[in-house]
Amino acid sequence: MIKSIYAVSMVKNESDIIESFCRHTLTFCDGMIICDDESVDDTAVIIRKLKDEGLNIVLLDNKNTFGYYQDDIINKLTHIAIDEYGAELILPLDADEFLYTNQFISDSPPLRYILGTLQASALYSVMWINYVPTDAPRQNHIFLPQFFRQFYSTEYGVGKVFVGAEIYKANGGRISQGNHFFLHPNGMRAGTASIADRVFMAHYPIRSAEQAMTKAIIGWINTLCVPGRTSGIDKNPTHWGQMFEFIKNNGTLSMKDLYYFTQKHIAPGDLSVHSQNIPLAEGFIPSTISLRYTDYKKSQNNFMKIILSHFEYVLNVLMKQQQ
Repeated sequence: MIKSIYAVSMVKNESDIIESFCRHTLTFCDGMIICDDESVDDTAVIIRKLKDEGLNIVLLDNKNTFGYYQDDIINKLTHIAIDEYGAELILPLDADEFLYTNQFISDSPPLRYILGTLQASALYSVMWINYVPTDAPRQNHIFLPQFFRQFYSTEYGVGKVFVGAEIYKANGGRISQGNHFFLHPNGMRAGTASIADRVFMAHYPIRSAEQAMTKAIIGWINTLCVPGRTSGIDKNPTHWGQMFEFIKNNGTLSMKDLYYFTQKHIAPGDLSVHSQNIPLAEGFIPSTISLRYTDYKKSQNNFMKIILSHFEYVLNVLMKQQQ
């Protein structure tokens, strides 16, 4: 039986979702180790307030952000969780990923119990279910997933990996970029045991026009700035590149546009996405979670601050490189 479960995360400018993410994750994890990537919104402020409440969160700062690879940070956090906090199971999660028990099994046991039955000597995979924005979050203090009532059906099989501490330490491998796989030292993907029949991951990659534009603009600029990142994608740019081009030509994103780009985020390239929408089952949203520090309107108004701060940072880095 697993006795200690830790989530590890790297976050940046997630003030609209970070409180919902932390409160929810700590209903089934013993602790969280979060690296804040120099957020300029209230992300770190909210995390510190949650720590002050007594929530078991370790907050670290990443001071060298330009050109970093997320997997390097996540693997460092994983080592900390195992070596310093005795974690036996590591859940690498992004702030827009929420774990739940399978909503279609009426007698499903609690999530903490299910995760506790896993093995520290094994690797596990859980599948994404991607939720579609139908309206931007507006009312403060409401758990963010409550604003999403449908998910998009797709056959695009992307998920995330959960790692037992014993296999992580013994194998010498690492969690891959994006937390999708576990890689052997030779770079080959390790096999995983699927727990999708008991646990699923609700994914909220696109939540409002402002949040989506922020992610797309910064994501694409970062891609263009890092050598090798754009290799081979000129004819088929990433979802950030596609959104960036659309914003450049149209100036903003409507709810219809957000719906479309959620599909592109789910299934990039030429993969087909099914148009069927499936309503959430009753009881999916925990009634016990309420927020204290989230201000959705303020988060959306931070759009220009975040964009301009990032461009200022990139220009300063480039100037230093030329000196």
